[in-house]
Amino acid sequence: MEKNELKSFSAVATYEVKKEVATMVFSIRRLYDCPIFLVCDQETKDFICKEHGVALGHGEIEYKVIAEEPMLEVLRDSYSGVSIKNNFHRIDCIALKMDCLSWAVREAGNTMFMDADVILTKPIHDDISGEMTLSPHYNYIDRVKNYKTFGVYNAGYLWTDRGDAGDVWRDIYLNRSDFFEQQGMIWFHEHYDVRT
Repeated sequence: MEKNELKSFSAVATYEVKKEVATMVFSIRRLYDCPIFLVCDQETKDFICKEHGVALGHGEIEYKVIAEEPMLEVLRDSYSGVSIKNNFHRIDCIALKMDCLSWAVREAGNTMFMDADVILTKPIHDDISGEMTLSPHYNYIDRVKNYKTFGVYNAGYLWTDRGDAGDVWRDIYLNRSDFFEQQGMIWFHEHYDVRT
């Protein structure tokens, strides 16, 4: 089985999670020197650059400052058909995940997309392979019910080298997932060689 070299990280963040994403970026920089692609708002970019720029060390951080209210409003309208299951998850920021994923793969060749609250404490396992590597959604209470409700995979952490993965995920999110972008991730198996 051919293994893939990790070429980039990517994430989406708005000002509400600027401290979390800065901590995530810092944790990546302790272990990796590859580019980080961050879709964010101006406040988050300023926070990372001004408050934590020196501490983050070497390696590029590429910013796409599009997570501002006018864009978020357009996304909320565009994704208004998505079933909202709670007041925690934001359909607008979730929609930006797909754009961020596509951007990072296009620029770097592959990416490890992570939600802003993921922190690396050691290097990611070295057996990334296939066209997509997904993380199981671990829940030990009534697994079958939780898998049906929330999905088999965790949407906060995935690797891919497929340039169309963002478009495929967007279609799943809009048309086939019952819990935001996560529950429908099982449908990635129809498109890619998926590993866990």
